[in-house]
Order: sequence, then structure tokens, then C-alpha cells
Amino acid sequence: FFAYTAFGAGRSLVKMQELMKMDDSRSQALLQHVPQFQTNEKYRLIREQITVHRGEQFKRDAMAALKAHADRKAMLEAVFDGESGTGLGVTMEFYSLCAAELQKSSLALWVNRANENEEGSLSEFTVNSGGLFPVPIPASAKEYLSAAEVLFSFAGRLAAKAIQDERVVDLPLSELFWKAVLGKPLRLDDYLLIDKRAAEALLAMEDFVKKRKAILASDANESEKLDALSKLCIVMGKDSFQVEDLYLSMQYLPPAHNLPYDSVDLVPNGSHIEVNAENLEEFVCLSTEFIMKSGIQVQVDAFVAGFNEVFPISTLRILSVSEIRMMLNGDRYPKWTFDELLENIDAKNGYTKGSDHVLWFLGILAEFSPDERKKFLRFATGCDSLPAGGISSLTPRMTIVMKTDDPDVDMHFPSVNCCFHFIKLPAYSSQEIMKQRLLTAMETTGFYFN
Repeated sequence: FFAYTAFGAGRSLVKMQELMKMDDSRSQALLQHVPQFQTNEKYRLIREQITVHRGEQFKRDAMAALKAHADRKAMLEAVFDGESGTGLGVTMEFYSLCAAELQKSSLALWVNRANENEEGSLSEFTVNSGGLFPVPIPASAKEYLSAAEVLFSFAGRLAAKAIQDERVVDLPLSELFWKAVLGKPLRLDDYLLIDKRAAEALLAMEDFVKKRKAILASDANESEKLDALSKLCIVMGKDSFQVEDLYLSMQYLPPAHNLPYDSVDLVPNGSHIEVNAENLEEFVCLSTEFIMKSGIQVQVDAFVAGFNEVFPISTLRILSVSEIRMMLNGDRYPKWTFDELLENIDAKNGYTKGSDHVLWFLGILAEFSPDERKKFLRFATGCDSLPAGGISSLTPRMTIVMKTDDPDVDMHFPSVNCCFHFIKLPAYSSQEIMKQRLLTAMETTGFYFN
């Protein structure tokens, strides 16, 4: 329903035209609600092409192109300056590179759970199994905040355009971030998925505050209350602490070392105010408010503003957060079996599904690690995720064709046509050589294009 109604009459007509071509029961059920739809017209989306440079200029080009194209209804297609490749595969690579730019650790945009290396620096890209959530930024860090505002606007345009054009992008915005941009309330419990250590600490302090209040409100005499309060501790896992043992001040201390600020005073002169049992509740409230509201509000507003330039973000409210994430990110951790590959991958032009080389190839794919599967998808389709539904939902279907009849075939590498998901596979002399050549091609820029 969302795809048929969210993007204006032109795209709705194209979607309905596509629906008419399908013969499954779900499509027929939908068509019963639009009996007046005319089938004798041919509707097509206008496509507009942008040109971007690779390398250091890419981010600047991409940001400018998406800003200029944001309010246009045409479908976006990208090409790289000086390269002949065009079509879906190149466009998907453009989206993937945009997403990668936004996740660089050096930008310090997101809460990063990556471990530091021996030199004390983080990995190149943000790592967080809970998804991307903004690093809180104080208003005093004006230059940093201004740069983040521009990049979050870019992220909003990118996400909106990807959803509008039905492009799967590996920009894993967290469930908590989507709640924030949709104006839904955030709870400290939700932050466990973003920064478990920080959330557990604040929740333990919150629990301490509740127990302390219960003791003070009890009917016990003063002596009993003092005794209970003296035994009350902050419990974190197997460890217990007195509030004073934590040596906290009324400041927020960021978990990462690559941020342009070391601390944020939660109250005036906060660095000189020690946290104790009396003001612990204030510390928890102010810390939570900073990391989940005031410290991320500029970023959230910028994302929403960028998104709204493409289509109203309010349109997404008919969907659940999990549906939005699946629509944007697809299946980020693709899995498949040999039988699923055999059923959903075609073989033509020299090969059949029963050919030894096709069966070798599918066997290699079936044994790939999660990281190798993502690299293969990036190589074959331009995107390292699958659409919702997995390999069976990939359109067009992946097809294996014979690449060459050169007698020195083992010296050749596989290549692909990303637009049509064609894999051009030489007839190697062994499965082991096939695997070696495929892995090399997957790691090498330039094999994407024919």
C-alpha cells in the first residue's frame, strides 16, 4: 500500500501497471480495489542522470547531486566521471558509497562500539550491532555541530531517495533513531542496544534512586532507615558500588576518544560538583536527556529536513520501524542454501543448471562466510544486501553465463553486468581455481563492469 500511494500519481500509475503484469493471488486481490484502472496506457518513470567523481571529490559531488535532485520526482541514476558503466549496478554502487561515506569513524557522527587498535585509533567505519544512533553533541561545539547538521541532512535525503526509488542501501539506522525522527518517545531501556555499558550504568543508578526513595518513604524509624541507606549500593552486574566510589561529577563523559570535546557540564560548573546520593537522580535525568534528546536534536531535525525535501517523512508513520528498516536496508545479513541458490539463479549462454561449472559455483557461494556473501553481492549487484525476501526477491534474477572459450581459460576472472545481474563465468578447469579467481574479482575494483 505504501509504495502505491506515497509518491504521487505518476509513480502510482507505474506501480499499478507493474501489478497488472503479475498473476499471483496477492496481486489479483489488490487489483479488485481499483476496477477502473486503465491498462491501455504505457506509463514510465522519467529517469535523470547525475555524474560524480570517485575519490576525495565523491562526497562533495554526491551531496550536491542529492540536494539538487531532492525535490524532483524522476528516478535517480548515477554514472562515474570517465567511466562507461551505466544503469542499475552503477547507481547501486553510488548509493553504497554514499552510505559508506556517512559511516566513516573520522566523522564522529554515530555512537561507535568498535574497539581501538594498538595505535589507539578506531576502525575506518562505525561499528554498532544495534544500528546507527547519533553521538550527542553539545551546543558549545559549534563547528562540529554545524558539520554534523550538514551531513545528517545529506543522510536524510539519501534515505528518502533510496526508499522512493526502491534502492536497498547499507545505512543501518537504528530502531531508536527511527523512533526519534518519527517523533516517538525514547526510553532509556532502548539505549541498551546502542551503548549497553552506558545504559546499564544509568539504569543501575536509576534503580538505586527508586530503592532510596522507597526506604525514605517507608514506615521504618530513623535508625532503621539510616541502616538501610548505608547498605544500599549501585549494582552493576556482579559488582556493587557506593555512589561516592564512582567518583562522578555533574558532567557527561563521551565513550569515544575521537570527539572534539572531552566532557559536557550537565549543570553550570558541573566539573566541580560531585555526584552523591542526594543529586544522583538529577545526574541520571540530565545524562539521559543529553544523550537521547538535547544532544541529538540538531542531528534529528537536520535528517528530517533533508528527508522532507524528497517526500514527507510523516508518510512513514503508517509503517512499523522494522518495516522501514527492511525497506531501506533489505536483508543486511543474507543467508542462502545450495538448494535456494539452485532454485533462484538461472544459467544461460553455454551453461545449464546441471552444468558442472554452475554447480561448482553454487557450491562455492553456499560455503561463503557472512562477510564473503556481502562482498559477493556487492560484486554481482552493486549492493551488499538483498531485498526483503532474500535471494528469491532479487530482481532481475541472477544469471550465470559462459564468459569465454579461450584455451587459457584459467587465467581469466569472472566479471558481471550489475544492471541485469549477469555473472560471466569462465569454464575453469577446477572448482578450486574458480574460487580463487572469484575471490580475487570480489576484492578488486573494476570487475563490476563489462
